[in-house]
Amino acid sequence: MSSRASSGCVTTARELMIFIKAFFGGELFDKLIFDRLSSYNKLQASMWPICYGGGYMRIPLNGVATFFRGKGEIKGHSGSTGSFAFYYPVKDLFFVGDLNQMANAALPIKLSMRIAMTTI
Repeated sequence: MSSRASSGCVTTARELMIFIKAFFGGELFDKLIFDRLSSYNKLQASMWPICYGGGYMRIPLNGVATFFRGKGEIKGHSGSTGSFAFYYPVKDLFFVGDLNQMANAALPIKLSMRIAMTTI
């Protein structure tokens, strides 16, 4: 099942975890390619502090949005229905899930940032 014109798909959290580990773990692409991707663009102000490029989001944890309490960044993506898959390279952690809601698009991102920051 998929959503029209949004490149969306339906999957399980288990399959999403397998995918994100392969994506950032070098099984789908050479891991060095991520170092060569240098163009990450800031999204509109309502999506701050997210930067986007290379097909995924980069969300810094060491800036104003976290009152400079975080370390590094999380990389991955969130979906329109509350699903998310992120990688936290500082601790080599992967987290995926689904909040099963569309009302608050920022909620999975805020949760992912909080999860990463509690591991510091």
